[in-house]
Amino acid sequence: MPVAYSFTASSAKSIQDHFSNNVVASSLYVIMAQPLQNDAPCFCLCFFGTDNKFHTQHVMNSWKYMIAKLKSYGITVVGVSSDGDSRLMRAMRINTKVFNT
Repeated sequence: MPVAYSFTASSAKSIQDHFSNNVVASSLYVIMAQPLQNDAPCFCLCFFGTDNKFHTQHVMNSWKYMIAKLKSYGITVVGVSSDGDSRLMRAMRINTKVFNT
């Protein structure tokens, strides 16, 4: 998971250093939540920049972290889904044990 406040902007020089010394995100990753109550709208749970260089294990670790964090607030996650990204689809297959022999 991304680390909050890891790139604080205390001066113009610090901003320049962050861009010079780190990978700049090329995409925005958005995680949405859909409550089970019929009249409850979906909402953005979190979003962060990414260079899109992550693996299935990163996805599984992120899900595990988010599910545990939500559980600590009394929120139960009943499932996850994907837009079709192969890394997320593989994580879903592994977690559900679908097609495992």
